[in-house]
Amino acid sequence: MVKVLFSHLRDNLLLGSLVDERIYPQIAPKGVATPYIVYTVIDERDSQADSREVCAVKFLFQVDVYSKSYSEAFIVKDAVKKALYLFPNGYPRDLSTRNMPQEHDTKLFRQLVEFKLKRMNNGN
Repeated sequence: MVKVLFSHLRDNLLLGSLVDERIYPQIAPKGVATPYIVYTVIDERDSQADSREVCAVKFLFQVDVYSKSYSEAFIVKDAVKKALYLFPNGYPRDLSTRNMPQEHDTKLFRQLVEFKLKRMNNGN
């Protein structure tokens, strides 16, 4: 699910035009060009049926957008949201965004997107 989701984001034309392929798990490489995206799986939970078999896995994701300007970070954040709503393998639930303060050490602006996705055991 994680690889498929972030491949979908990389392949999205609007988002790709803004960040190219600069989408990284957990931490970006040092000195990477901006804007870029870092994603983290915050939580992963199994849902079990009465038979005790896992019928679904629920994920909580955090996507952080980093940019040298507030307006660019905001635009990329909106592109992330649009791309997520086009994800064919699930619809983001409880999607929320936050404007984070400019980072003191890097001077980068950050926008945060948090959402849940559920993968059914049948592969969806």
